[in-house]
Amino acid sequence: MIQETPSYCGICDNCGNVFEDSNGFTLFYDDSTAIEYMGNEEWYTTGNDPEHKDKYYCPNCFKWHPEIDDKII
Repeated sequence: MIQETPSYCGICDNCGNVFEDSNGFTLFYDDSTAIEYMGNEEWYTTGNDPEHKDKYYCPNCFKWHPEIDDKII
């Protein structure tokens, strides 16, 4: 039997790129698993400031700034 079930995918809030893990998967069974995999693959997933809270960015849309120890979008 094949059954329809909700799934989650990560999409960059800047360019719209769909997250694909190292095994080629783009869909996950819950949002926390998607976020975990995105973080493991260098996606920006820790936006807690008001401007970036609950937003996600692919590696092409942010850079690390060592002087302020933060990721700059």
